[in-house]
Amino acid sequence: MGYEGTHLATGSGVIARDSSSQLYLITAWHNLSGRRPGVETPISDTGGVPNQLHVEGSGVDFSVNLYAEGNDPNVHAPLYATHQSGSRIDVTVFPVRPGTRVSHPLDRSFLMPRYNSELSLYVGQTCYILGFPEGLIHRPLEHGAFPIWKTGNIASEPLFDFDGQPKLLIDATTRRGMSGAMVVVSERGRNRFVGIYSGRYRQAVAGTGPEQNPNFTAELGWVFRSEVVSELIRGLRSLPAGGA
Repeated sequence: MGYEGTHLATGSGVIARDSSSQLYLITAWHNLSGRRPGVETPISDTGGVPNQLHVEGSGVDFSVNLYAEGNDPNVHAPLYATHQSGSRIDVTVFPVRPGTRVSHPLDRSFLMPRYNSELSLYVGQTCYILGFPEGLIHRPLEHGAFPIWKTGNIASEPLFDFDGQPKLLIDATTRRGMSGAMVVVSERGRNRFVGIYSGRYRQAVAGTGPEQNPNFTAELGWVFRSEVVSELIRGLRSLPAGGA
């Protein structure tokens, strides 16, 4: 993510194809907005937020604007989706321009509940977080940028909301740069898209404000469930034309 060519931050994500064959980048909302979920204040101490996005992966390499018209984050409409429940749902989808080269998009079946839910989820189950911790990338090929597979375990009841939100906890050692990573489980030759990792649990210092204890190190991360993605794709109908 960047602003007018200046690099601001690096995150993770996955490109998926829906039932209509449209491609979407799925990632954490705070990656593209540059703002804290729920309170929407800038994450950067400088107050800067991104207006440009560069996407790189296996056979994927493109750059796009994040806002319509003049691409001004303070004036123009975002080309990425915000959940109907607000930015506390820290996931977004961004439509990929037709014709963009994407070699290995996530199959549409992972966005269809009747197929994706065939493999059951349970507490203690092994899961994998596919992202780029501290910007670490595996480059075995000239045009290949592969994610790092971090291993974790589902730590809360996966079929129930946590704190009134469609998310669950995973027990995993995650790092900066992994926000927006896809979380999957794989058993007996079957796979399931669990959801999108949005960040580590941090203990609030006091009250409900954005201040958090930097020394609290419970190795727990938030994952918003996969059904949120389908809800966001439906919500994109209200966005302006154009985009990625």
